[in-house]
Amino acid sequence: MRKELNLIANNQFDLLVIGGGITGAGVAHDAATRGLKVALVEKKDFASGTSGISSKLVHGGLRYLEHGQIGLVYESLQERGRLLRNAPHLVKPLSFFLPVYADSRVPGWKWRTGLKLYDLLAGFANIAPSKTISPIELGKQNLPWVKFPPLCLQYFDAQMDDSRLCLEVIEAAWQMGATVANHLEVTALDLFPGRLSRIQMRDCLTGEQVECEARVVLNATGPWSDQLRKLAGESGPDLIKPTKGVHIVLSDFGLKTAMLLLHPKDGRVFFIIPWMNRTLVGTTDTEWDGQLGKISATNDDIDYLMEGFNHFLKPAVKPEVMQSFAGLRPLFNAEASPSSRSREFKLHLGQSGMFSAVGGKYTTYRAMAQEITDVLCKKLDVTNACSTMNALLPGGFSVKRNVFESNGSRELGWRFGLSLIDAIHLLDRYGKRAGLVANYCLQNKELAERIDPSLPDLMCEFAFHRDFEMACLPDDFLYQRTRLGLLLDNKSLEKVRIKVAPFCKNHQS
Repeated sequence: MRKELNLIANNQFDLLVIGGGITGAGVAHDAATRGLKVALVEKKDFASGTSGISSKLVHGGLRYLEHGQIGLVYESLQERGRLLRNAPHLVKPLSFFLPVYADSRVPGWKWRTGLKLYDLLAGFANIAPSKTISPIELGKQNLPWVKFPPLCLQYFDAQMDDSRLCLEVIEAAWQMGATVANHLEVTALDLFPGRLSRIQMRDCLTGEQVECEARVVLNATGPWSDQLRKLAGESGPDLIKPTKGVHIVLSDFGLKTAMLLLHPKDGRVFFIIPWMNRTLVGTTDTEWDGQLGKISATNDDIDYLMEGFNHFLKPAVKPEVMQSFAGLRPLFNAEASPSSRSREFKLHLGQSGMFSAVGGKYTTYRAMAQEITDVLCKKLDVTNACSTMNALLPGGFSVKRNVFESNGSRELGWRFGLSLIDAIHLLDRYGKRAGLVANYCLQNKELAERIDPSLPDLMCEFAFHRDFEMACLPDDFLYQRTRLGLLLDNKSLEKVRIKVAPFCKNHQS
């Protein structure tokens, strides 16, 4: 995957997608597979917004059943099954414990009923049936409960690497012929419904000005959708009413299963999740009416999440808050509380002729992209059908995971001299493309070294990100290609920034 401005400049496209999050990525992939000439542009880096700072879950949304959103849950569970098949290196099953206490906002019978419905809606795509965990079995888990739960239920969902999943969808679009570019900002839109529209853009790294023409333009900028609509000359009420979600990253304390809990302060659902040798706690769900580029976790946000954590668990060694991150959910503007606001999406056709995709949830990105692309194809008089339902992503594999990892680790060890741990790490992150990454170790033995001793990331990955994944700036490497920016404390992160600098665009030796 290369950033080739010459393929965008003064060119004509059937579809220009503005926004390199998972919605834009999914539409670009679907549209390219149907034979459309597609361009996708992103003013920052791919997945640098909402799509890279989620709860890292591919899930049906058990809590949405409480709000009666059965259709959304059904669709989400079916798409969860497809992602487990199409991107098995990036999406993996995850067990959840759900403790129920006498004073819980949701009683045990209601959770049991909800989980049985959850299993039923998943159908053949179910990972494993939910069940009650006996007190003896629960005691064997050695969880540091503050108060041992009288009832504990278990169910299954899936965990993902959100930013890398978005990158692979964009890679899949590129392999199907789409032209993609990050750090390319749209600066002006001259839209003419029914005719070719002209779009002006600026390379944020070099200042170079380029422009192209497109028959259809899709606004997939998430929380920034209304800003782009105004740039296009549209008026009227905002489509987006964003809510703020905050997560904190704690040091690892040996948690083997995720936990769904109800916060003692307000009864909201939150999660404690084992993630990449760390513990992820989140999320909040509050209104946001501030500046889109100024969002961050406040001390109150962090205290709220730690209050929930400490209410249920008391590890022998108190986990350190290593990092926090905050993002905006681009939910459709509606008069409802943040938690109950619908996660369904809407496709809006503005008076300028530009389509805007708003709302939605990560798990259903592919189905959402299919529905959007159906509408865009009708606009373009294209009748080709969607073919992404069973399409493996570039790193995907169709054999069983244990067979893939066993054969792959032996091959990476034999060809490139990688240890079993290093080989499994590359296979888990890059799937069948792991050999492309490991190949750099033959060119320079130093690239086989760990980036940070506490994590499995290897120096060869930076070289791969530079050459194959359009990483340009330090944050591209540390937040979207790897997750080091979210996993390391600030002192360790500064050391890693020194290591990544030689791989960055326009680096001065």
